Amino acid sequence: ATMLKPMKYLVCVDQRDESRVALRLAMAKAYSRGGQVDMIHIIPPTDFQSLGGVAERMKHEQRQEAETLMATLAAEVQEQSGLMPS
Repeated sequence: ATMLKPMKYLVCVDQRDESRVALRLAMAKAYSRGGQVDMIHIIPPTDFQSLGGVAERMKHEQRQEAETLMATLAAEVQEQSGLMPS
């Protein structure tokens, strides 16, 4: 018998409500089908060359905000479905 790989759903997340809805839908499908969900958050590129030393701090802050968002959404999903997205 051939073993099927579990379904994997990739959800691009941000601060919008639509993002949370998409994540909940993916988690519901993954839960019912024995799959898993991966989240990704895109930090838009910015021209930091003209900003000098401020650029590194801005990049660091963007990264921290993205990590906080991902952790918050993962906790919400785990509370609602029992699954932990990666």
